[in-house]
Parts: sequence; C-alpha cells; structure tokens
Amino acid sequence: MSEGEISHPMNASGTTETASEQRYLLAEGVALRSWADRPFAYVRRGMRGAAPLPAGEFWLALACDGERPLTPEQLSSTSFRSLVEKGLIVPAGAGSGDGVGDAAPSLEPWQRLKVARNRFMSTARLTITGRCNFNCRHCFMASDNAPLMGEMGRAQLERLLDEIEACGFQQVNLTGGEPLVHPDFPWLLREIYARGMAVGHINTNASLLTHTMLAEWKAFMDPLPSINISFDGLGHHDWLRNRTGAEREALEHISLAVAEGFPVCVNLNVWKGNLDTLFESLLELSRRGVGFTRVARTSESPRWLRNGGADETLSPRDYLEVALDLADRWMRTEEPMGVYVWQILTLDARKGIYVKSRFEGDPSRRGPGMRFPLCRQWADELNVNFDGEVIPCNTLTGRLKEMGMGFGNAFETPLAELMEEGPYAELSKGTIADLARENETCASCEHLVDCGGGCRAIAVALAHGTGCGVSPLYGCDRSRCLYFAIKGEDMIDETMANVARETGRPIQTFGPDGELHEAEELLAKRRERRIAS
Repeated sequence: MSEGEISHPMNASGTTETASEQRYLLAEGVALRSWADRPFAYVRRGMRGAAPLPAGEFWLALACDGERPLTPEQLSSTSFRSLVEKGLIVPAGAGSGDGVGDAAPSLEPWQRLKVARNRFMSTARLTITGRCNFNCRHCFMASDNAPLMGEMGRAQLERLLDEIEACGFQQVNLTGGEPLVHPDFPWLLREIYARGMAVGHINTNASLLTHTMLAEWKAFMDPLPSINISFDGLGHHDWLRNRTGAEREALEHISLAVAEGFPVCVNLNVWKGNLDTLFESLLELSRRGVGFTRVARTSESPRWLRNGGADETLSPRDYLEVALDLADRWMRTEEPMGVYVWQILTLDARKGIYVKSRFEGDPSRRGPGMRFPLCRQWADELNVNFDGEVIPCNTLTGRLKEMGMGFGNAFETPLAELMEEGPYAELSKGTIADLARENETCASCEHLVDCGGGCRAIAVALAHGTGCGVSPLYGCDRSRCLYFAIKGEDMIDETMANVARETGRPIQTFGPDGELHEAEELLAKRRERRIAS
C-alpha cells in the first residue's frame, strides 16, 4: 500500500478500494437542502424538519455522490468521521457484483442538493376543497350556514405542488371541507410522494374511508400519514355534525384505519352538551387503538355562534376545570392513548408523564425570549385555502372572511414571494416582541415570555371587535390571562401531585432544566421562588 492510501472494507463487488478510489454516497433517505435562513442542512425522507450541518460537513456530504472519489484529506477529516457517525454517508460499491449492470450506485434525484431562496417552513397545509358531505354546526371554515362550494382544480394543484417543492417543503397536510370528496384526491396523494415529499396528515370526517382506499394508499405511501378523524363524543357526534349515522361511521372507520396500520389521531370538540360522555368517549377511542386524541374547546366561530353556540361554549375558566377533572381521571387509567387538552396540557397515562402547554421556564423559549415566534404553527406551516388565499391559521378562515382581512393569494402571487414579503410574511415571522410593540396590555404583563401571548386565533375569537391591540390578530388571549391570574400551573401540578399520592404512582413533568421531576417537587420549588421574590 502506497503512502497516503487508506485501507477500506470490501465493497459490493468483492474488491478492495484504496483511498484514491473510495467513493461515498448519501445514505438512503438522506438529502441535502439549503434555504435562505438555513444554508447548510439535511433532511430525512418523511422527516418534517431540517437538521443543520456545519459548513465543512455540508460541503463534504455534497461530494458524496458516488461518482467522485474522496481525497485522502477528506477521508481523514473530522467532518468525514462525523458524517459517518451520524449515518449520513455510506460507502458506494462498484456495482452489483453479479456481472450485470456494473454501473456505480448513484443518488436518487430527490437526494441531490436543492436550493430555495426563501426561508425554511416545513409544512404546507392545503385546504383543497370547501365542499363537504356534512354540514357541521360549528365549522370554522364558514362565516355563515351556507354550504362552501369552492375547490382547487388539478392545474392549480399542480402549479402549487411545483412551488411547494421548489420552496423546499418536506410535508404536505391535506384538509377541507372534506378532502376525500375532491375528484383528484388519489392523483394528488401520488403526486406528492412522487416529488419526494410526504403527507403528514389527512383531516377527514372518515365517512368515505374504505378498505380498498387505504390499501391503495399503503402501496406507495412511505411513511404513512396520520389519519386525523373528527369524533365529538358518544351520543353527541351526530348532533354536532348535523348528520344521522355520523357517529357509527366515524367509530367503524377509526377501527378500519387502525387495522390497516395507519396512525390515527382524533380531534374531539368539547362543549357544555357533551361533557357527560367525555371520559367514556376517550376510553372508547383508546381501546379502538387510537394513538392520540386532541380535546379542544369549541370556540366562537361565526357559524357556531349563529347556531346557538354562545350558550353552549365553555368559558375559559370552565374549560380549565374540565381539563383538570379529565387529567385527574385519565392519569389513573394507564391507557396507552395520548391526550392533548388544547392549550392546557398533554397526558401520557401509561408513562405517568404530563406536559403543560407553554409551561413555566420552557428552555426552548427562555433562550430566544422575546424573539420566540408569536405562533410556532404560523412560523412553520403555510396554509393555502381552496380559493388560493393564504391564511395564518385555518381555524380563522371563517372569522377572517367575516372581518374582510386578507394576506395574499397563492393563485396570484408566487409562494416564495408571499413567504418573504407582504402581510402574510410579516405575520408569520412575528415574534413576542412584535406583540409587545402592538399590545400595551401584553407588553406590561410579567407573564409575557411564559405566556407567549397565548393563541392568536383565540385572541380574535374572544376579543373580536375590541381586542387590546392595534389589530385583532395582536389582541389579548383572555383565556391565557385568566390562566396566569388564577395560577393555572399550580392547579395542574396540584391535581397531578394528588393523583400521585392517591395511586402511589410517580407522576412527572418537565421542569425549567428540561428534566423530568415529580409534580410535588416542582410545585414546592415554584412556591419557594415566589416567596423569595
């Protein structure tokens, strides 16, 4: 072996390569990407986010195309060792070794570097149709009770996918209306995967799901998307969905999707009228194999209010009490299904762990502080409505229409431009500091960094027409104001500490250090800090 050559294990053809011949490839499912705010990054197929790479590792990974041999200097570098340890590069053999097709392996087209001039956002959410085979009493897409009829055509979808791919999105979420009524839905799914992207989740009422449909999806979907199904409680689902038989269909098709191997998440609205079966409904869903259920207060959408929802809607205080009662009961069960009570806490009964929403001292927010995004979803997910309108949050669709507020249209302006300039870009790039500049009440609040301003959609719903800022979108989320005023965190920790005492099980949550702690311990330390201050 001559000086400077490095021995190497046998390649695929059974020969040994010297350093001058060693070629490497990006590992299967790994691709290099670059955005204006993340110039050196990699993604894994199906991964929502993008991981940063040091510049040296990025440029070396770019040379791992299976075509060019790496130099001795590259092979002995710390960047090379780091890429190997991370599993991002692998040796490229000379061929199959069977005498047939001895061409060296090469990268898939999807793996090759793509450069986007826009900032990074991981997910595009497409409301592909306003049409629906239900006419739900609370639909947040509508500003009145008239059925929505608009729909994206195939040409519009194809152009949007071209732009979504060029902008470097990794994931596309699909919703409606009811997305399964769209005539091009099967084509759309295949087109997303053919472009190297993945579907994160499909929001559906599940009434149109079939065994044949799910089997066809499994044939080309990797990874499988989450099927997010609406179910609003035993004995109450038909009423809210305004359709006889909706409950039976939803439960049957939840079981069908689970049996076909799809992850299933349930979205469950909660209002005064369905509290009597809330706990039993969650038990039913867990025992049907649902992995996760999101319980959310039915909020003040225009259609819900027009249908008498004002009398049925839980107040923020009542909603917190419902969350505490549910947490107390659920954490005694050891059921495998995770439960997220929106804006309040997440429960993992089997592991005995709970996580408070925007909990005190969250290390992910303490670093950036006032530079933390005003809404993490707004900052990471681009929403395009069926009429092309880009919106910060699809739960605001009906309300924004009623208010006459717009943020640009994807059928008229390229996505990359909308993401970087104009009202949508300004709002989606917004930070807690921007809220403080617009909203004197929030700016003067001692809880601002911990609260983060709360939920912008709820700020609009609860303070519509008044607010406490220049724009309703920068108003106060009064539910979070209440939460901190009555020491909601203490109430949660006290509830969980009581469960631990009465069951003898350790019940833990994450503290300011990012580590798990007993509920009782965190509660005591917080009280000590208050006394000391």
